[in-house]
Amino acid sequence: MRPTAVVAHCCRRYRGGETVDKVVDRGILLTVEVAKHILHCLLKVRKLIYLVDEEALKLRQQKLPINNLCELTPEEFEENKYLIQDEILLKRAKHAVYEEYRTKEAVKALKENNIERFATLINESGDSLRYDYDATCFEIDTLVDEARSLPYVLGSRETGGGWGGNTISIVREDCVDQFIEHVSKAYKAKTSLCADFSVLEVGFGGRRIL
Repeated sequence: MRPTAVVAHCCRRYRGGETVDKVVDRGILLTVEVAKHILHCLLKVRKLIYLVDEEALKLRQQKLPINNLCELTPEEFEENKYLIQDEILLKRAKHAVYEEYRTKEAVKALKENNIERFATLINESGDSLRYDYDATCFEIDTLVDEARSLPYVLGSRETGGGWGGNTISIVREDCVDQFIEHVSKAYKAKTSLCADFSVLEVGFGGRRIL
């Protein structure tokens, strides 16, 4: 595996993924938000959402022979979403289905070196986390909104466990310093907190070694 590549994995069961060359004409910049992630609250909310997903899957299995919501295409989901009567269940299920689609589309975009398409998918994923999965918070939303307001930022979204933690943004390499200055000031003004910033490069990361 090349250290300048990213790997797409299937998370339903571990299997080696395909290697995709990274796009090198943009800086990938991580902003760290330090206010949230109270562990017991996070685990409680996460457990609730997982239970909601499981219940949504039971409803879907009334008609469709599937094991996971992510087996559905967006078109199949839209055709059969009437099976889920609860509005919150429906939003959670929608996120699971469309996130699978976005991930596959992101692999295609990277293979084609289409950073604009990749960034659009990152934004769509972040919006779904915010509005369908309810997995963000004010601090994270502030970082994302401020990042996306800048013309040299292609995409920005929450990353990690959710409900706080980190955001990741795709920023023009020659504008990284401007990005840090703007987002840092805006974030401090709106939250009274300080954000930490790290410029990232794609490396080996976690992988099977035996």
